[in-house]
Amino acid sequence: MSGYRIGLVVPSSNTTMETEIPEMLRRREVVDPTVRFTTHASRVRLRQVTADELARMNRSALRCAAELADARCDVLAYACLVAVMCEGAGAHERAERRLGRAAGRAGHDMLVVTSAGALVAGLRALGARWVALIAGPLAANPGDPTSAIRTYEESMFSRIHPIAEMSARFQALMLYPTPAEDIGRCFPRPAV
Repeated sequence: MSGYRIGLVVPSSNTTMETEIPEMLRRREVVDPTVRFTTHASRVRLRQVTADELARMNRSALRCAAELADARCDVLAYACLVAVMCEGAGAHERAERRLGRAAGRAGHDMLVVTSAGALVAGLRALGARWVALIAGPLAANPGDPTSAIRTYEESMFSRIHPIAEMSARFQALMLYPTPAEDIGRCFPRPAV
């Protein structure tokens, strides 16, 4: 039997990741009962979605990486897409390196994946050539990411179906015979 420890870094205001990820992993265990997963979460404070709060949250996530290193997780997933993407192009790679170094300094190297990095890797794996960006709404509301996201989502409702299909394909990865290895191959391990 194989066991994998999945570490989650989630915003303190998040109410979905700590329920949805374990549920997906339980479904995976039904497909292959020889594989078991445990999830371990560390929360980082986020009271309001503002540029300052998101930047502070990204800095505080280093503490979470150290805490999850104590749990000897196999992978750390930083689950705040907006916080990472607000730092600009390539921010997911920088965040993954920072979190990986923090875990290493705490005594345990582990694969690090950000939700933004997973999105980029997934789009590449799908061969996506066109991507809708929130840059316009964010530029119009630079100090108010919540309004920018709302504006973006309202403009995208007619395009939700293809996005839902893409999400279903990613969730299907969880049902592959070797999920940790298959998912790990989607995210090249950066040099620390």
